[in-house]
Amino acid sequence: MRTITSHALAIFMAFTLILLAFGLMSCSQDQEGLSAGATKSSLPFPTTPDQLMGNVYEAYGKQDLAAYDAALHPEFTFVQVDGESYGRDTELAITARMFSHEDHHKPDRTISGIARIIVDRFEGIGAWRTLSATDDHILRRTYDLKIRFVQNNGNILTIQGQADIQVIQDDIDLGGDETRLGYRILRWVDLTG
Repeated sequence: MRTITSHALAIFMAFTLILLAFGLMSCSQDQEGLSAGATKSSLPFPTTPDQLMGNVYEAYGKQDLAAYDAALHPEFTFVQVDGESYGRDTELAITARMFSHEDHHKPDRTISGIARIIVDRFEGIGAWRTLSATDDHILRRTYDLKIRFVQNNGNILTIQGQADIQVIQDDIDLGGDETRLGYRILRWVDLTG
């Protein structure tokens, strides 16, 4: 399970970081079909942080946007190395573009799509721990990683460094009036710089 969890986090961060590196932040038109808080997923319910990260791994491996959507908290934030941040809708739009494997055309250039990802290293540093003594439903863990992205044109981009991941335990909407206590990703802090 530890290997699956490590790969899940690596793939999640790798996809996000590669698209940031390529400057794909202007993608609001790609958000069609995504719904904040969607929980429709064929993957196991995330009763633990490790199951959540296993689900992220599976969602990326199967390129299942609905399953990835279910893994993100409605208030999800990605914090870049420079301190700038963006929210859940932008993250899902970036992921949708990555899952397409298609080249991205900008007015001044074309950015080659991602053909495959090679995870060389993704290791959790320590165990999951509470964010603070008064907020024990948010857990965090730091990861050390090295990931290579092979683009459609054959170029390879390597991302390496650390990331701080925060997950939150809260009531997840199952549809209708039903909810269940589970985990979702609340915050991703890129420390690779």
